[in-house]
Amino acid sequence: SVTRDKNVLWRSNLPSTGQGTPIICDGNIFITSHLPIKKDSMYGADILGMCFRADNGKELWRRTLPGTRNTDLSSLFSDNTAASPVATANRVCFVNVGGSLACFDHEGNPQWTYEWVPFGRHHSRQHEPILHDGKVIVMQTPRRDLEPEHTTKKGAASLGRGREVWTHLQAFDLATGKRAWVAETGTGVHATSLVGRTATGKPAILT
Repeated sequence: SVTRDKNVLWRSNLPSTGQGTPIICDGNIFITSHLPIKKDSMYGADILGMCFRADNGKELWRRTLPGTRNTDLSSLFSDNTAASPVATANRVCFVNVGGSLACFDHEGNPQWTYEWVPFGRHHSRQHEPILHDGKVIVMQTPRRDLEPEHTTKKGAASLGRGREVWTHLQAFDLATGKRAWVAETGTGVHATSLVGRTATGKPAILT
């Protein structure tokens, strides 16, 4: 119990707050955090992907994930740290909800990155990344021509609410970072899709 300070194996300070869930893989803990706050600030774009030893809490490395969308730090809804990491035995992927996906090996060496400009109408972003069939699946707007001004609700208003700015599931090859597919149907930003199987045993995503 942390509240009662009993049976706590170790504690480790984080540089700031974060909303994603820490995960454990192959003896390592991976977690996201905002950058250290050195002056009064309400907003931020970049976040940290961090790795700790699971047995003693020692920080092994931290890497910066850039974002193009400024959001409230520790937002009431969700901020750029809202997505949890996902990992395999030799890869870990961090998502900055504000516009980047980055893959590292467990020693912190970068493998590939993918960046985008989030559409500003989608403020609350609770969708978690998914690992399936050698791919990491995330949710974002496929458009590649958005500008930083479109990351706010006011700036995005001129683009309307049409299908061209819907958010879709997109899969990236875990080994290469190449985009493997974009789902035809749109997916809402307010919930997490689930991987399961149909009655015939075929893999499927409920979204």
